[in-house]
Amino acid sequence: MVTSGGSDAGTVAFPGPEYFGKDAMELASGDQSLREWMLSEVDAPDGQDKLAAAIGKRLSEFSRDGAGPDVGDCADVVRKLSFLLDVITDGIAPARPELGYNLLWRLVALAETLIDIDDTDRSLGAVFARAVGAIVATVKVARPEPGELVQCVVRALEHDRHDEMTGLVPGVFGALDDRALSDLKKRLIDDVRPCKGSAHRFGHRTHALLHTLRVIADHEGDIDAYIDFTPGLTKRSAAGAAAIADRLLRAGRNREAMSALQKVPEGERKSERPGKFGDVYIKVLDANAQYDQAQTIRLASYWRYLHSGRLRNYLDRLPEAHAIIVEDEALRHAMKFDPVERALEFFTEWTAPEWSARLIIERHMEFKVGSSWRAIEKLAQKIEGISPLAAVVMRRRIIDETLDKRKWAYYAEAARQLLVCKALHLRISCYEKQEPHPAYVSALRSKFRNCYTFWNYVRAAGGWG
Repeated sequence: MVTSGGSDAGTVAFPGPEYFGKDAMELASGDQSLREWMLSEVDAPDGQDKLAAAIGKRLSEFSRDGAGPDVGDCADVVRKLSFLLDVITDGIAPARPELGYNLLWRLVALAETLIDIDDTDRSLGAVFARAVGAIVATVKVARPEPGELVQCVVRALEHDRHDEMTGLVPGVFGALDDRALSDLKKRLIDDVRPCKGSAHRFGHRTHALLHTLRVIADHEGDIDAYIDFTPGLTKRSAAGAAAIADRLLRAGRNREAMSALQKVPEGERKSERPGKFGDVYIKVLDANAQYDQAQTIRLASYWRYLHSGRLRNYLDRLPEAHAIIVEDEALRHAMKFDPVERALEFFTEWTAPEWSARLIIERHMEFKVGSSWRAIEKLAQKIEGISPLAAVVMRRRIIDETLDKRKWAYYAEAARQLLVCKALHLRISCYEKQEPHPAYVSALRSKFRNCYTFWNYVRAAGGWG
C-alpha cells in the first residue's frame, strides 16, 4: 500500500485534463490548496506522482483529524472526499491503476475514522460506495496480492454502516485464489462470532459480515452454508424465507423448501400479493405436487391484484375449452376493477387493445388528468389505431379538465387536442353514447364562451374544431 503522502515507483508525465471526467480546474475547485498545486504543477513532468502525494496528504489529514472539529460537518466532508475520489478515478487510475487502487483503499479506510459523523442522509456512505465501485473496476488491472486484498476487504466490511461495502466481495472474486477465498471466509466467520448477541452496537456490522458470507456461499454453491449464515429473524421473514426456498428448490430439495417457507408466520406470508414470496411459494407447491393449492393462489392473485402473469400460468394449466371461458370472465372482471389505471395496465400487459379501448370509452371519466396530460396524450396516440373513438374521449378529458379548472397555461395544448379530435372525427362511424364532434364543440362554445384565449388558440390553429 502507498504510505502517507507517497506514491509508487516511476515518474511519468501528468496525464492532462483529457483523463478527467470534467475540466481539471473545475475538479480542483473542491480543494483550494490542491487547486493551487494543480495550477502550478499541472505541466510538470512528474505531475502525476506529485498529484498522488497531494491526495495522500489530504487523506492522511482526514485519518489524523477523524471526526474532530477540523474535519467539518458531513456535507463538507462529502464535498472534499467526492473531489478526491474524482481526481483518483479520473486523473490517476486510468494511467496508473496500481497507484489509483492503493489511493482508493486509503479513502475507503476512512470509513473507520469517520464512523461517528452524522450521516443521516447517507451521502457519506454514497461516497464510500462509489469508491468501492471504483476498486472493483480497478482490481482487474491493478492485480493486487490476494492476501493483501483479503485484509483490505475484511477491514472495510468491519466498518460498513449502510451496506456501502457489500458490493466488494462479488466484485473481487476474480482476484482471489482458492486459498485467499478460504482465508477470507475464515476471517469473516471469526469476526461474526463475538458480534452475535450485541445487536445494538454491532448489529449492522454483523449484518454486513453475514451478507458477505452468504455471497461467498452462493459463489461456492453451498446452500447449507447460505442457510447457516442467515440470521434467525431473516429466516422467518418473507423475503429471507423466499431466498432460502428458491435455492433449495433449484437444488431439488423440495420438501426442505416448503419447510423454509412455513417458518414465516401465517399472517405475514401474503402469497397472493405480487412479489418474490408468492412466486416462490407457488413454485414450491407445484414441486411438492400441491397443484390445486397453487392454482387457488394464482387465481386469487388475479382477482385481487390483476396479476397477469399468474392468470396466464393458471390458464395454461386448464383444458383449452375451459381456459377460454375463464379468460373471458377474467377480462370482464378487469373491466370493473378499481382503480381504472390498474385495469388499463392489465389490458396492456395482456395485449388486449380492443379491451383497452372499451375500458377507456366506458370509464374515461375516472382517469385522473392533473399534470399527467402527456401520459394521457400518449395513451390516446397508442389507441387511436384500434379505436379512434377511445382516442377522442381521452383527448376530451384533457380539454375538459383544462377548461373546467381554467388552466390558462395549457389553453394552447387544449386547442391542439380539439383539432386532433376534429381529424379523428372523420374516422368514427358511431359515437355510441358519446357526443359527436360537432355537438361536443357546440357544448364547449356554450359553456366556455368567455375563455377567449382558448378560442383564439383554436382559430389560430385552424378553425373552430
